[in-house]
Amino acid sequence: MASLIASQKFIAEAAQRLPSARWIFLSLLYAFVVVVFGMAVPIAGIIIPAFILVIIFMAWTLLDYRVGTILVLVLIHISGTVFIPRELGGIQGLNPINLLILGTILSYVISHAGTGKFSVPWTPSLIYYYLLPFMLAALLGATNVSQIPSAFETMKLVSFNSGFGYFRDMFIKPNFAILGAFLLALVIQEAKNPSRYVHVISTGCLMLAGAVLGAFVLSGASIGLLSGANARGFLSMLGMHANEISLCLNLGYALLIFSLAGHKGFSRTLLFLALIPIAIAILMTFSRAGIGAFLVTNAIFLIRRRQIGTMIVFAMAAAIIGLIFFEPIMDRLGTGVATGNRAEISAGRLDKIWLPLLDDFSLTWLFPHGPSAIMWSRPILTGAILFVGHTHSAYIGLLYDYGIIFGALIAGFLIYLFKQFSQYAKSDTDPAMRHLFEGAAVAMIVMALQGISDDRFTPTVAQTPLWCAVGILIGRGGLRAKKSPENRLSSAVTHAGGFK
Repeated sequence: MASLIASQKFIAEAAQRLPSARWIFLSLLYAFVVVVFGMAVPIAGIIIPAFILVIIFMAWTLLDYRVGTILVLVLIHISGTVFIPRELGGIQGLNPINLLILGTILSYVISHAGTGKFSVPWTPSLIYYYLLPFMLAALLGATNVSQIPSAFETMKLVSFNSGFGYFRDMFIKPNFAILGAFLLALVIQEAKNPSRYVHVISTGCLMLAGAVLGAFVLSGASIGLLSGANARGFLSMLGMHANEISLCLNLGYALLIFSLAGHKGFSRTLLFLALIPIAIAILMTFSRAGIGAFLVTNAIFLIRRRQIGTMIVFAMAAAIIGLIFFEPIMDRLGTGVATGNRAEISAGRLDKIWLPLLDDFSLTWLFPHGPSAIMWSRPILTGAILFVGHTHSAYIGLLYDYGIIFGALIAGFLIYLFKQFSQYAKSDTDPAMRHLFEGAAVAMIVMALQGISDDRFTPTVAQTPLWCAVGILIGRGGLRAKKSPENRLSSAVTHAGGFK
């Protein structure tokens, strides 16, 4: 134990002597190597070298919990893809991210055991108004698993057949993003240069964008052929839907583009270079909601940054991208509009999902049913709607899965979170943090827009960039309960070493 604490102290002192740019580079290189070897396991079967690297990286995590935090959050961005195994040693739900989270928590505890300076942030609004309703609804939903048609498991739309498996997949796994956010909050609390951790978001989004671009190259398709509603099959090899990918990348894009103004030199160059492949990957998903949100983000950015240089750069980028994407994007956005076919416009959601669910409206909607309750809903059991695992609308899903009461609590928390981002965008003492929080507020607008046709308002893998921003917000003192006079006195005594 003593030698491990001494090693951590040495690592921490060495990190402080490193220039910020070099530390960022080492962290990004570390994350890149881990992800590359993680991809090699399912693709090339290189188990032994990958196993050795995992051992090395776990050891590094135990020496410095910041390393584990960075890696956890980078990997969560792509945890919905085929590159992250769903199980290890035949144990369903056990994966490298679980192990890294445990290793990171252990590393934090060990590194602070000698000092006693544990500073776990307390966020009552997040716990009581967001996570608690989510958990209670998931526990209630776990009692209805027996009603889910077996075809869901046969078609591999779900990977559970028990109440525990349901709770694991519907509550525990989605909350990895929030757990990662709390780990990041611990890092930010102690960071001398917290703004550099925005590169965690850029790295995670770059990994996902690179996967999109790589899948497109391997598919041999052309840009013009991808605008059709059913022409994005190349993304299926990644294991994530186009709408999920576009949401994740859009959230990251909003955070990064607004962060540009708060960074200088090498750090700013890294952010700018990351935005290019991320923007291209967003357009390549040909998600109509994603493209719409992407355009809204850029419009808000230009309105708030009315500078000649910015306008020129955007005009040049729009001209280059427009030559390649303009026609297929317009074809995609215009799907069903010319003929007035609402089935094509909504991709079947209106008549085959939303209206049948609304017909099922009753007083029971006051109370929660559970996440993805559509799987045992009356329209599913009677064959009145498409065979889908969620409502394809975050708004209807919030109402149907969580009921009016719990849904109002969750929505209220998200509104409060938006206000917190807006407040810290004006009041944070670090200019770089102010720009990041400004982007986070815009990212929440993105989530609200894309929620019309897909995703959820409870945690998902696609929301990882936003939860990284929440972690930074918590680390900067946001969403935290105000200390009572007694607590402030106790804190003052503790820092002063007690009464003497």
